[in-house]
Order: sequence, then structure tokens, then C-alpha cells
Amino acid sequence: MTNRGFVDKYIHRLEALSDISALQNLLHEIIGSIGLTHFVYHGMNMPIPGHRDNYLLLSYPEEWIEHYVGNNYFSLDPVVQAGSSALLPFDWQSVDKSGAVATRVFGEADEFGIGTQGFTCPVRGPRSEHALFSVTSDLDDTSWELLTHEHRSDFVVL
Repeated sequence: MTNRGFVDKYIHRLEALSDISALQNLLHEIIGSIGLTHFVYHGMNMPIPGHRDNYLLLSYPEEWIEHYVGNNYFSLDPVVQAGSSALLPFDWQSVDKSGAVATRVFGEADEFGIGTQGFTCPVRGPRSEHALFSVTSDLDDTSWELLTHEHRSDFVVL
């Protein structure tokens, strides 16, 4: 069951935000408060001036971002591929990690401290806008299962 106080506490604070920097800081606080490592919001086909159809808001280390972009992982990442067609949120445990590319992407992400666990929420807009909101963690499988059971709906709301 979701901790209703958790959702209420942060929803009111999120609604009061007036800039992206404040949003990023609050998201850091939120994910840290429940044992998550990182978050990423990747908007594609977004009508935001100056963002060339893509928009990123994330907490990943700069080194990982450069490595990810430099290796064109947007087109290879199994999570991005799964999220491009998914309508419902999904746990990364359901993503096929057996291939060489998936093994490389997930292995390198782990080396950069991204987290071995993840949960992704696809977001669809009325004009073909598409985004993925993901959270990551280094929790063991049992702890991750408990966390996602308690906060799955919170991830969707965020």
C-alpha cells in the first residue's frame, strides 16, 4: 500500500515550483528519501523551444551522460527500446538483458554508479510527445521489490 503522506507531502511542493532547477533539486530530495539512486526524465518529440525535440532532466553523473551519448546508447538502450512502445510502467527486471548490447549497456551503467535496479514510466502526450521517467537504485532484489511495491504509484505520479 502506498504511503499517502509521502505522495501528499511532495505533490504540494511540486505544484508550488516555479523553475526547472527547483524541480531538479526536489526530485533529488524525493528519490533520496526512499532509497533511490538516480532519476531521468527524457522527453522526445517535445515542443519546447531550444530543445530540438528532446528534453532531459536527470541526476546521472556527467561522465555517464558523455559516455552514453558518445556511444549512441539512446538507440541501443533496452530500457529506451522497451519504453518506446510501452503504455504501462515497467520494472527493469522485465527487460531482456541477455543480448551482448544489453549486457554492455547495463554493465557499463553499473560501473558508472547508475544503479542495478530501475523502474520506468512511459508518458504520452496528445501531439505524439513521448517521454520516459525512470528511477534507479542499487538495492538488492528483495529490498527493491519491497520498495517498488510500496512506491510504484508514487513513481507514476512523479
